[in-house]
Amino acid sequence: MVVPSTSHKSRVSAVIPAYCCYMASNGAICRTIDISNASCMELALQGEQYCKNGDCRDGVEYFETANKVGTEDLKTLSAVYSQLGNTYFYLKEYEKALEYPKHDLTLARTLGDGVGEAKAREI
Repeated sequence: MVVPSTSHKSRVSAVIPAYCCYMASNGAICRTIDISNASCMELALQGEQYCKNGDCRDGVEYFETANKVGTEDLKTLSAVYSQLGNTYFYLKEYEKALEYPKHDLTLARTLGDGVGEAKAREI
């Protein structure tokens, strides 16, 4: 079943049946997830899929939702911050693009993660 793309806000805020398909702007058939029960990781992976298919506006909505859902896995949270920073940079929303690496840097310092700290400073 192919569902036509709708605005990114309505797609993310509505309950999407698990594994419903949609067509990306590049013609690829993609699966979506039921966000009402999705974990931070599942939402982040869905956001990544949207971005890989050229739908970064939709992808960033999933990353933002993943961030709101949260996780106790701080490495996953770091990855979400990194993806948010990169995606906002790609979308030329530079203020937001700079916000998330700061969160990632703070998290890396809290964890004593030197590699994570270096990664967060790349921007």
